[in-house]
Amino acid sequence: MLKERIEARLDALGLNQFQAVEGTQLARHFIYDILAGRKQNVRAKNLQELARALRCSVSYLEGKSDDIGLPPKQPTSSIAAKPLTTAGIIDAQSWRREGADSTDVIEAPPLPQYAASRQMIFVYRGEPFQQIRDGMFVVAIDAQDYIRNHGIIGPGSNVIVQRKRRMDDEDFTQTTIRKLTTSAADRALAKRIEAATDTKSGNDDGRVIAVPVLAMQPIV
Repeated sequence: MLKERIEARLDALGLNQFQAVEGTQLARHFIYDILAGRKQNVRAKNLQELARALRCSVSYLEGKSDDIGLPPKQPTSSIAAKPLTTAGIIDAQSWRREGADSTDVIEAPPLPQYAASRQMIFVYRGEPFQQIRDGMFVVAIDAQDYIRNHGIIGPGSNVIVQRKRRMDDEDFTQTTIRKLTTSAADRALAKRIEAATDTKSGNDDGRVIAVPVLAMQPIV
């Protein structure tokens, strides 16, 4: 049953067995070994981590429930309180060469109420968005961790969206912020959290990479 449930979740998330364990405490070949029949027994701790990676409940993986359910929350103690650094620039008007953001690197302490999730800071550029103004810093929670630990991303949620495009044999990225609506396009976008994108086709519709939780003025 575990093998079938893993395959079903990988298919639903659009991930392969190696992408699914990225950023987790599981070994790179953990899922591969299960699917290949090399791993017959999974410890409770690893089963919880696997459920978090596949965004489902442990009961679903074990076949005790047909309801996908919610993944287990990640223990606060497992996340180191490292200073946050800038993850990029939010700018709806610009496509930036990947890895070429020229913003100054800032550091700030993580928000304690989100200690169990990966946090990051973006610099905001452009026209005002709600209470966010040009030059402000936006603290955000990694989208996958937000779903694991804080709830579902859906209509009414503010999200940070990243699109990729290949131009002149180089990869460019555009990062924007928006509020999800009930439209079919936004419902589809809410499901694209870590789905692989094909930049060669030039048809990247974007994926949700983070959920903004705080905007603040630069400290001078």
